[in-house]
Amino acid sequence: MFLIIFFFYIPIQLKIYQGSNFDDDEKKTTGGRNGYGAKLANIFSKKFTVECADTSEGLKFTQVWRNNMSDAEEPDVEELTSSEAKKGDYVKITFKPDFERFNMSHLDDDAAGLLSKRAYDVSSLFSLHEHVHFSSGIITPSPLANP
Repeated sequence: MFLIIFFFYIPIQLKIYQGSNFDDDEKKTTGGRNGYGAKLANIFSKKFTVECADTSEGLKFTQVWRNNMSDAEEPDVEELTSSEAKKGDYVKITFKPDFERFNMSHLDDDAAGLLSKRAYDVSSLFSLHEHVHFSSGIITPSPLANP
């Protein structure tokens, strides 16, 4: 879960040029393009938080960016509590969109529906023992993940 490259945790390396989905001739099963998804969500957010738990190392990594990725807090790496360790490995992304940048005050029904659909799409990739949380609820994985 935590890969260290040159003594940096991977979430710190969020730069716009990262990604691996560049070859248009290659067959893909990805949902994004060139690794832009999380980085663009960060750039267009007032607050963006990445939290990763690694039970094999017993560590939790958390980093927060604010003001459209302009202000990065120092990463926090701490030991998992026993209750956190029982939950297993996970990656959690939370963000508060910068609606003003898009002349919006909130998500309209179309945007909220698209985000909900993507959460349901992702849940179909997991087993019944894994969960996708969307808004205030847990999405039950679809039978596609459990042939």
